[in-house]
Amino acid sequence: MVHRLERIARNGSEKLQARLLTSLAKNMAAGRPAPCTMLAIAAWACCTARILPFAGALEDHSGPRLERLRATSAGCTGEFVQRLLGMQDIFGSELPLIPAFRKELAQAIDLLKLFGARGAVSRLVPVPTGV
Repeated sequence: MVHRLERIARNGSEKLQARLLTSLAKNMAAGRPAPCTMLAIAAWACCTARILPFAGALEDHSGPRLERLRATSAGCTGEFVQRLLGMQDIFGSELPLIPAFRKELAQAIDLLKLFGARGAVSRLVPVPTGV
């Protein structure tokens, strides 16, 4: 891999809209599930807010805000997601109004907290039958 993971993750809050949120909004509007995209957004939130243990350096100007949201949410994922989606500079104003988005993001965060990345993927992404 040419780029180091730290470089890829740098300023993730600035990359979220173009790389994940736009396609997620299109998929949700069309009624298509996008569990991997939702899990990627949840993983960004968990790492940036330090919900999950992460020993590496993370350069993101929104990091301190997300850490405050985590601290003031007292471990309640639903409260954290509600506050997180209030960050219009990251999430805009339309996507946070979609109840399924709120619900699925909270679910993905809880799965990451309970089962880690591999466990969350195995629970969100169906395994093809007949393979």
